[in-house]
Amino acid sequence: MRPNHYITVILILFAMQQGIAQNFYIDKWREVEQFELQDRIEDATQVVDEIYKYADVKKDHDQYIKVFLFKSKYQLINEEEAQYKIIAELDKMIEKAQFPNKNIYNGIRAKLLDDYARANQWRIGGRAVENDDVDFKSLGCNTFL
Repeated sequence: MRPNHYITVILILFAMQQGIAQNFYIDKWREVEQFELQDRIEDATQVVDEIYKYADVKKDHDQYIKVFLFKSKYQLINEEEAQYKIIAELDKMIEKAQFPNKNIYNGIRAKLLDDYARANQWRIGGRAVENDDVDFKSLGCNTFL
């Protein structure tokens, strides 16, 4: 074989490997969707955990974000005061993340805080604490503006 043929074979094998990874994600996310439609949140959570493990091996940061969103959604459904846990987890992820993902996580965090502020506006209005170092549950309305 000529050197060009070796390169071609290597590129084809690489493309096939990428296709297999994408098929895994497509199949698993369809499975998650089916579990959600059947209202089987625990089963969907297990599949999302499988996706996370696979993405962790492949270092697929896009899938990390998607997994985080789905896990957060399930936490909000199943747990009381899940917002606090999610925001604490987001803070940890923001510290570790790099450029485009860090901005995405910051955007998600901002949206969660905005949702919290809108839902609890009547509570926040009477608060006097305006320090950013304090937990968001005790912040006043000027901080959220």
